[in-house]
Amino acid sequence: MLKLQHRCRDGGAKPCVFQRTTEREQFRRAVAAYKVSVFGVTSTSQQQCISAVVPRIRSWDTPQLSIRSPSLRLAFAVNVYDGMGYGRHKTECSHALNSSDLIIKVTSMPQFKGFVWSRLAPKEVAYKWDFIWLFDDDLNFDSRQFELHNFLYTLSHIQASIAQPTIMKTLKDNSTNGKKQIRSSDWTEVRYNRMEKGVVAKVVTKIEVMTPFIRSDIWRDAILPVLNAVPVHLLARTIGRIGYAWCGLAAKARLQHAACAIINFPIIHENTRSMDVAAAFEKNLT
Repeated sequence: MLKLQHRCRDGGAKPCVFQRTTEREQFRRAVAAYKVSVFGVTSTSQQQCISAVVPRIRSWDTPQLSIRSPSLRLAFAVNVYDGMGYGRHKTECSHALNSSDLIIKVTSMPQFKGFVWSRLAPKEVAYKWDFIWLFDDDLNFDSRQFELHNFLYTLSHIQASIAQPTIMKTLKDNSTNGKKQIRSSDWTEVRYNRMEKGVVAKVVTKIEVMTPFIRSDIWRDAILPVLNAVPVHLLARTIGRIGYAWCGLAAKARLQHAACAIINFPIIHENTRSMDVAAAFEKNLT
């Protein structure tokens, strides 16, 4: 069994960390046996749907993965925010979204992601899953890149209500300077290279809106009611500062457990800015 050793600095004045003290093989066996279900929600453009989101979802729907992680149950809801009506892209995106049994709901809402979250993961959906995963479409969550099951098993041990992986920057071709680094995250604390050596997870007071994993009961009973209380015309246009608020909401809902944590199984942020690309594409057609 994985053992996570808890320690705090300065009498708890600074965030607590958890350090791994087990052998890798023991960890792998324990992870494979850990039963967990996750409902992923994302909002994407037609182009990003075809080139990235659907292929990465399909990477989780392979016989090899089922053998390696038989206890991991996944499903996804995908919103295509720039519509489904632009000729070739419409056809390709529709076909792509129908190519995986893991995609169980598809919508086409032009609103911002807070509105999309509340519609695609309502209370009746949350009851069916252990975690709600809200992720941006420019994260490389391919099963060969992101150690999702390891992340979730670690989360089960630290018992945080909300957690996110550390964010790793990627490299992108640049015609003038060769390879250039793309930003990982604007929040320094969640960057992969800022975690202390040997640290598996760290309790924090805020979680970014880029890729939170939220216990379904916390989503259902603490966060969703707040989102639903926001006037629709505001929720449809901005996510506001929910990244600063949901840790407080989680803390009040589960007093005996950590509200938020960062777990050091990184996910790559490609920073494709697909909303800007989609807007430019639509403008060129008009």
